[in-house]
Amino acid sequence: YVLQRPLGNTSRTRIFYTDNNITWVDLNTTYSNRISVSADRQGTNVLTVNDIQLSDQHDFICQINGLAAGHIEGRTRLSVLAPPEVPTIEAVQTPLSVSETLTKVASCEARHSFPKSNITWYRNNKPLYSNKIDINVLILVTLESSGLYSVQSTLELKVKKEDKDAVFSCEVSFFTPGEIRRFTSSSVNITVH
Repeated sequence: YVLQRPLGNTSRTRIFYTDNNITWVDLNTTYSNRISVSADRQGTNVLTVNDIQLSDQHDFICQINGLAAGHIEGRTRLSVLAPPEVPTIEAVQTPLSVSETLTKVASCEARHSFPKSNITWYRNNKPLYSNKIDINVLILVTLESSGLYSVQSTLELKVKKEDKDAVFSCEVSFFTPGEIRRFTSSSVNITVH
């Protein structure tokens, strides 16, 4: 098995070798202590990578040499996904006045995901969409040194009298194989006077 570097880099690093007489994992690669190769019931070799890291997102190539026609290759792309933590929400603690200007109401944060997750705001379980007139959502995306993303979102509203009885929450959505998953924060209220 060989590893092809991402971003158009055509260099390859061998990580495993086998022939009729010997089998070994190549030393001094980032996979030396994290891979194993076994054969399934049909005799197909299966490469297993343990302790997956973001840097493992590569093409892995099974290269078979020595055939009469030369060599053949099979490749697979390993996509690495990291779900975020459950979002945290915090309402503004000071009482808010009914206002015709946009006012910060709450903030929400979803930490440590890859790729970056999305945040949706809810008032009384109904989604809120930014229109920059009476609802505005500010988003700040931070790429952490670990390669994971944290997303912070601030909800601004033109506060209305009925908001005193409203329940606000945020939902983080993220990709997993074959579906989009969601985590919902706890609910908060604001004080309106």
